[in-house]
Amino acid sequence: MDISELSPSHVVGLVALRKQIHSGLMQISSPRELLASIPHMLGFHPTNSVVVVAFDADEVVAAVRADIEVVRTAMISPLIATLKDIDEAFLAIVYFASSQEATTDWQDELAQLIEHSVLDSLLVTPTHWRSLLCEDVECCPREGHVLDDAATSLDAFLVFNGSAPFRSREELVSSLQPVTRDEGESDAIRQAFAQETSLSAEHEHLGLIEVFASGREPTIEDIARLCVAIDDFHIRDALLRSCYDDPHIRSVLKIALHSHIAIVPESLVAPAATLLAGCAWLDGNGVLANVAVARALEVDPDYSLAQLLDRALTHGVPPHVWAESLAAVSMERCLAGAA
Repeated sequence: MDISELSPSHVVGLVALRKQIHSGLMQISSPRELLASIPHMLGFHPTNSVVVVAFDADEVVAAVRADIEVVRTAMISPLIATLKDIDEAFLAIVYFASSQEATTDWQDELAQLIEHSVLDSLLVTPTHWRSLLCEDVECCPREGHVLDDAATSLDAFLVFNGSAPFRSREELVSSLQPVTRDEGESDAIRQAFAQETSLSAEHEHLGLIEVFASGREPTIEDIARLCVAIDDFHIRDALLRSCYDDPHIRSVLKIALHSHIAIVPESLVAPAATLLAGCAWLDGNGVLANVAVARALEVDPDYSLAQLLDRALTHGVPPHVWAESLAAVSMERCLAGAA
């Protein structure tokens, strides 16, 4: 496949592991726990993928993922770019392949070009896993270790804290697509999204912050109010600035949008999916950011902020650059349309 033909689904994404893991309450201390943690980092169970996990002595720093068939020399540079700001990190490279015989002839090239120490390189199939670096057949038999379904303590910890990875990337993509609903439910949704606002951008922004910071479960009317409001880019950009300022607001908006974007009318999907992508990227979740941007551009290829995010993600721009760009614009300028 020529590099110019790559779609956003092939792009390497930077993903920060959920804070519960590296808060000191839970440590990754074995290959099995590393493998258990990866779906929670990505948001889905990877197949046909290469995942590079970066961590230091205390915590997981990040992970990058690419489809296994496109990780060649042309894809190594953007992968390295996403790790360039991680100092003194150690890496684990994990190949998710269909069989033990899957070719990894470029793994040495990848390890040599990455300037961080590679502690281990694992090959994972649907039934087994093994280290590609360990020469001790008693420790790492050629057939590998059985990849059983038994949950580790890390699995249980993450599930208890609300992490529920999708079964595949395709399932994650599908979660942003519209679904068929019965007539009564469709009528209720149409009525909710028919609302209008006469408030100024500043007052509507403050009203939305009050609603989504209240701690109560957002209603369909709340979601509709949000999506109608952010069709005005002044309010959208003000909310993005608030998401930078307040991680709690960011988390609430991200969950609310991801959970309800399937009911959003197509005319409002682009701003809603773009706001979701912005929140996800601020959290370091490059996978969800990529999927959300693709959804925005699917319905509106000319939506400018989605185009901007798409270019940044495609070129492996780290999340902190997005955060710094938001920090450089005041709330007043966002509301005035200067973001």
